[in-house]
Amino acid sequence: HEILWYPCCWAWPHDPKLHESVKLQIIDTPKGIRRQTRIHCRRRSCPAITCELLCSRFPIRYLEASINLKHDRIVDLRCPMAASQLFLQRLASLPRGQIVLCNLVSAVQDGLIPSGMARSLLAWWEALHRWMNRPGGTGMTGNEEEDLLNCLLILLTQKQAPGFQPARTKPDFRLRCQHVASSGSAYPSVFFTVKKVDPFVRFLLHDDDKERLAGENHISVDAIHRRLMVSGVQTIRLSDDGFLANPEGLLWVSPDPPPTGAGAADRARDVLGLIDNGSGDALLAVHLPSRAVINGRGKRPTVGDGGNDRFRIRADHSSHRTQAHWGFTVDLEALARGNGALDGYREWVCESLPTSDVGGRVKIEPLGVVANTRGQAIEDNHPAFAGRVCGGVSNNQAVILQHVSNF
Repeated sequence: HEILWYPCCWAWPHDPKLHESVKLQIIDTPKGIRRQTRIHCRRRSCPAITCELLCSRFPIRYLEASINLKHDRIVDLRCPMAASQLFLQRLASLPRGQIVLCNLVSAVQDGLIPSGMARSLLAWWEALHRWMNRPGGTGMTGNEEEDLLNCLLILLTQKQAPGFQPARTKPDFRLRCQHVASSGSAYPSVFFTVKKVDPFVRFLLHDDDKERLAGENHISVDAIHRRLMVSGVQTIRLSDDGFLANPEGLLWVSPDPPPTGAGAADRARDVLGLIDNGSGDALLAVHLPSRAVINGRGKRPTVGDGGNDRFRIRADHSSHRTQAHWGFTVDLEALARGNGALDGYREWVCESLPTSDVGGRVKIEPLGVVANTRGQAIEDNHPAFAGRVCGGVSNNQAVILQHVSNF
């Protein structure tokens, strides 16, 4: 008997062998409370609306039921998980939680993702946080905000942990944006992504180019790093079995040209919203062929793609909002200056690309070393950005929760 998905819960198809009266066992899993109820069906059928009413009748996060058929077969009934109000209130009380919630609201309102996906993401997030925070669980630091955001990152970027929700398959929330470029759209000929130099040398640079850049010196990351940063724009060979991002992760790219000249590293970090790159980080731009990004399912990013703490769904400029298949980064310098508009570069996200998918050779462009760190001043810290993402209402939890309730 196939189980059908309805907006409010799981239901079963019409079945002439159903009893007219069906006893259901309802389980509130976090507390282990078991309750029983009985629903009455019209003869030979049981409409789905009965299930929806049943789900809404019990204030629970998870429902399981068995439907006894005359020939003793069992059909399972499950309401979808829904995040508890307490969990949503905790998110709405924390700046980084507000950023995620308000981005989810914007994504649903703008039609980037269905409301069901937003509900599901929040429910799985709470379930994973509860599971990791159980007695004997691992991965928690004691910093509530940090732990919550780490759980979200794990949920979005890693496979389902052994023992977590074993009876359910975790959805893949990545690359789910519903706004895609039309078939007649003109694609850019090249994209670029920014990489830190040291891991690029260690994991992506081919051994032949390592030897070439090291020269007469013994091959070392430091020696290659120094030569690479002063060698200018060049084409290099990539390792044969490398990936341009974590193999299970995603690659963030832009079709706009990378900054050049003095201060290029700081400007690239700012205009791409790379808040995790701070003082002393050496950066380079890696140019990628458009076909590789498109073949990697390139599209506009959403919250499900796991952006950093300066990710934003909704652009400020109206002309940018009309480009529905492009995301726009947050310009960190504009945020720090208190500018009215924070739009940076256009951006897409795609699957992690094997080096073979880009032809094994790419053009790289050293950008220099980042001179300062962003996100620590009162003008551009988490609360300041939460206020911008949430339209200035981030201090009003009730407003945020009201928007979320519309999912």
